[in-house]
Order: sequence, then C-alpha cells, then structure tokens
Amino acid sequence: MYFSSYHTHFRRQLLALVILLSGMSHAFLTPFHSTTNAERTRMTLRYADDNDNMEVMRLQRVSLAGVSVSATGFWVLLRAGENAYYPLRVTDSIADTGAATSPEALTILQLLANVDMAGAILPPDLLARVTVLSCEEGQCDASVADEVLKIVHNKLPDGVETYGELHEWGQSRISLPVATVDEIIVEDDKQFTWRCSVKHLGRISLQPTVSTLEKICYDFRPQVSFAFLSIALALRYRAPISMKVNPQLEASFLTLEALQKRFPMYRSANKLQQTSQRPAIAVERVFEINKLQAALRIAMEKNDPAAVAKIRAALDEMDSMKDLPVQPDSDTSAMQ
Repeated sequence: MYFSSYHTHFRRQLLALVILLSGMSHAFLTPFHSTTNAERTRMTLRYADDNDNMEVMRLQRVSLAGVSVSATGFWVLLRAGENAYYPLRVTDSIADTGAATSPEALTILQLLANVDMAGAILPPDLLARVTVLSCEEGQCDASVADEVLKIVHNKLPDGVETYGELHEWGQSRISLPVATVDEIIVEDDKQFTWRCSVKHLGRISLQPTVSTLEKICYDFRPQVSFAFLSIALALRYRAPISMKVNPQLEASFLTLEALQKRFPMYRSANKLQQTSQRPAIAVERVFEINKLQAALRIAMEKNDPAAVAKIRAALDEMDSMKDLPVQPDSDTSAMQ
C-alpha cells in the first residue's frame, strides 16, 4: 500500500494496524473459499495508489521448486500448486546443456545455497540502478519516483541532465538510494513486475524495459535476461514470488510427472540446499572464462596470432583447474 504525504498521522497508524493484522507488508489478503492447497495459495491483492484508487490483482503465490539443465539452457521450476509447476528459462546458453556452467546458472545455484557473490553478472547496485533508470523513463508513476530523481539528479555533474546519460564509470561515482525487493510478480516469461522499497522514501513498482536492462546487463539477452534478473533478485532479497492468474500461464503448468519427463536432469531445491555445504561455486572464474572466450573470438576475427596464443594459454590454465563448477557425471542419477 502506497502512502502519500498528505495522509494524517492517525490514518497512518490505523492502516499500519490493519496491515499488521492482515499479515502482509503492503497488501490486503483475501483467500478464495476452497478446500484444495492449490486454490488456498491464490489471493486477491488490493493496492491503493496516492489518490486512494484501488487496483485489484489476482495473484498466485509460487515457490522455487528446483532447477534443471537442458538442451535449451538452464531452467527454474516454480511450484504453483499441489501438483502444478511452471517452467521458466533463465539462460539460453549451450554451456548449460549437460551441466550448469554459465555465470547466470551458477549465480542462481549459489543464491539457492545462500551464497551471494555479487559479481559482474549480478552486481550489488543493480536494483538501485534499474530503479533510477526506470524512474527516468517514466515507468514509475508513484510520488516516490519524483523523490528518487530529485536525490540523484542533484548529484549529477554540470551539463548532464539524467543518470542514464552518464558512462558506466560516471554512474558508479553517483551515490544511489538504497532499494530492496518486496515481491516479484511473474506476468509471463518476459514480463515481470518488481515491487520494491526505497529506503526512507517508500514503495515503488516498476517493470524493467529492454532499454533499461541493455544499459545494466553485461550480456543482455531479451529472451532470458528478464527472467534471470527477476528470479536472482527474489533470491537475493528473499522476496516472495507471485504469478498473475490468467489462462495463458495456467496452460503452461506441468504436473510433476510431466516435469520429470520434460526435464530429466531436474533437481529439487531441497536437494540443492542439502549439498550447500560443498565449496562455493566459482562464478567469478567462470565469468572470466566467458570473457576470455569472447576475446578469443575477436582475436581470431582480427587474425592476431599472438593474441590468440596468449588467450588460449590463459584458457588452458583455467581449464586445468579441477574444481571448475560443473555437475559430476556420478551425480547425474541424483537429479530428481
């Protein structure tokens, strides 16, 4: 629930009490009358904007049931009911065909194991930067957006009007308001709503756009980057994940039997957490391998044999490491 500056002190206290009793931080929860577990996870959320207009949204709370590598990339499987699973692809890399080796897949695995490397794939200031850029694009109509822009724009160098105009190095020198994720809402496999809180300012809702994420992501891929960042941020901030209830999404739900048939390498989140005592997966090393491979392609295209030899030597040295983060063949049978 968004609070505007003109609310009285009494009304703030009254609304805070109602929210506390409802058991939610920013919404009223009205369960559907049902006897099944799946339907009990459905809810109607009513949000009030700054003009007290009510927005009604039917959502289904989901959990991250597990993950799987596949011929088409790395997938997370969201559990949407007692026997309903929604597959969401978060990478399209051939690096994840037989084992999770892409930086994005390894980041998800680490976050599931409560390890946050905060590396180049998911930098610590990513949410704050997306929030500021979304406000500049006019994607956020809350009064909080005006306050965010006022704070950031006052810190810009002379002659620069927006944060987005700055080079990445210049952006890194601007102190941004602290933002956290309250909830991730899955609209479909490429559209997500991030409900966030900005410290000392209030709550804000945004839907990242292609133009925003292209400026943020190290390797932006429109088919999967929205899903990867949304799931990764939900895990980083331990935020709940919900899905908009609509027939199109429900038509994509799989039973557990269908899921295991489609994703034979599926591994449950519980199984992953049981093995979280193993050494942390070296996401940064795999990220370096990816950069070296990209540099190798460029050197070969430019017909620079000296650079090719140097890069291949570096790759050979990294490839000799026995603790690269791959799934051993002996563990294949453990996937379930």
